[in-house]
Amino acid sequence: MKRENLPLPMGVLLLLMVVFVADVLLTANHLPARLATHFGLDGEANGWMTRARHVRFIIGFGLGVPLFLLLVSEVVTRLGGAGLNIPHRDYWLTPERRGQTLAFMQREMIWLACLLVVFFEMTEHLIVNANLQSPASLASRQLWLFIAIFVGAMGVWLVNFIRPFLRKA
Repeated sequence: MKRENLPLPMGVLLLLMVVFVADVLLTANHLPARLATHFGLDGEANGWMTRARHVRFIIGFGLGVPLFLLLVSEVVTRLGGAGLNIPHRDYWLTPERRGQTLAFMQREMIWLACLLVVFFEMTEHLIVNANLQSPASLASRQLWLFIAIFVGAMGVWLVNFIRPFLRKA
């Protein structure tokens, strides 16, 4: 299995994870003991957590979801693509292409994990900014900008992931 194309995205992912955890831990000291973590459509706070629980929750999900994705990717790679349902499967998973195909998929899953870490980082900044106001509230333009950036980035990732499989090279 070729893994030479994995160091860059894996390095980026590890760097993002370190920055994310450091940012959450550093900003935690500036948060109130009880902070708003859920907001209604009107931007008003309607759910609260203790600071310690929030830090555990955001770090747990911010690292756990991307790591779970990497684990699934590694299992699929080790199984040689068994059970994968991709367009033109017979072409992409032939013995002469299987290694390249699985390496491509694994690299793209690492990039997706990077996007998810950035998602949780952006979520943390929204929560911190919302709690700096009194009463805690989330401006709708912040939320819509966050959604637009994340959906746009996911769309770009998805197109780049699917496009090669829609045709035979």
